Amino acid sequence: MSNTLTNDEEIKVECMITNVGLAEPYKLTAIGLYAKLNDDETDTLFAVTTATDPDTIPALNNGVVKLYTEKIFLAFDSTEDVSVKIDMDTYVTHSECIETAYPVGTVVQTDGSYRPADKWGGVWEQISGVYLMASGVYNGTTCRVNNYAGEYAHRQTYDEMFPHGHTRGTMNITGSFWGRDVQSGYNGDGAFYIKKRGNWNDEGGHYHDEYPSVMGFDAARSWTGVSSTEGGGKPWPVMPRAYVVDVWRRTK
Repeated sequence: MSNTLTNDEEIKVECMITNVGLAEPYKLTAIGLYAKLNDDETDTLFAVTTATDPDTIPALNNGVVKLYTEKIFLAFDSTEDVSVKIDMDTYVTHSECIETAYPVGTVVQTDGSYRPADKWGGVWEQISGVYLMASGVYNGTTCRVNNYAGEYAHRQTYDEMFPHGHTRGTMNITGSFWGRDVQSGYNGDGAFYIKKRGNWNDEGGHYHDEYPSVMGFDAARSWTGVSSTEGGGKPWPVMPRAYVVDVWRRTK
């Protein structure tokens, strides 16, 4: 509250009204000015001003402080004996309003057109390059307040990989075996091998224990090459679509 002597017969009383401590919206229909007359210590309602279209002061919500400045002009025959005394118990300064609305620990978001310290004072630390999230347990991980969580890039693990297949690439399985008259000492070639021996395999009709009689096939005996290799193996960024703002946290 302040008072200004505008001339010898008029005094301007200027007061600031805020919604600090206001739990419910309040319609400002009238303002009363109390004064002490002569040597009387009793506060007396000296003047009343009413509003034809009253403003509604909103309740304090989420620390948003609303400031209203009211000016009252008083006319006197003489202003020599008029004085205004401010009751400091009911007076709220601008800095006190700021402390109520933006105490240390407050996090605000702006469009980048100003710095909170320039507008409200105090010391503010800019939070850069990260998203904001509520503290608590997320996907099995406990996220504590004033700490960072998450990762800038992610390298996919085997369990996270989507089931998929590959092309043949350079894989090749080869092998060969004799078509007839397989003699002893032959052990197959490549993927083919001798699975059983004992054969009537000569012109005289004699039985030979050592002659191959059954050929087997085992691809592992001649496996060469690799399946096709796909992908570059680089980590992929974790970044959903976002609207970018400046984020500040008050530290002092």
